[in-house]
Amino acid sequence: AAHVQQLLALVKLAPTAAVEVAQQLARWRLCDDVVAPLLQALLDNLYAASFPRPRHEIFLPLLADLSADRWARAIMGDMQLAWQAVAQEAADAVRSAMAGNFQEAGGAEAALAVWQTLAITLREGTREWDDEAEYDGPHAQWFALPERVCQNDLLPRLFGILSKE
Repeated sequence: AAHVQQLLALVKLAPTAAVEVAQQLARWRLCDDVVAPLLQALLDNLYAASFPRPRHEIFLPLLADLSADRWARAIMGDMQLAWQAVAQEAADAVRSAMAGNFQEAGGAEAALAVWQTLAITLREGTREWDDEAEYDGPHAQWFALPERVCQNDLLPRLFGILSKE
C-alpha cells in the first residue's frame, strides 16, 4: 500500500511518465485482480493531473491500449474499471483533436481510431499486441458472444458519449 501511495504521488511530479506506467499496466496479461485496482487509482489521479502539452494527445496511446482490451471487458462487466471515465476521456480526445488542439498531425484520426478499436474488440475479442507478436499466444483470451454484446444496455450510453461530441 505504501508503494501505491508513492506511485500516485509521482503522478504530480511526472504525469507524462505516469501515463506510460498506466499504459504498461493496461497491457499486463492475466492479472486483473492485482492490476485493475492499481490501474484505476492511477487513472483517477491522471485525470486530475496537469500536463505540459495537451493532455488528450498524451493519453491517446493509453486510450488505444485500453480500447483493445480492458475497457471493452469493463463495459461487458468482466473486470472492474470505471469505463465511463475512460469513455469521457476518449470522447474529450476526439473533441480536442477536432478543434485542432493537438500538436501532432493525425490527432483526429488517432482519437477516432480509439473508438474503432473498442468496437472491434467488443465484436471480435482481444488480440495479440502488435509489438508482442513474437511472444507465445495472444495477450488475453477474452471475447464476448455476439448475443451478449447485443444485449448490453450500456453500449447505447457508451457510444452516446461520443455522439454528443
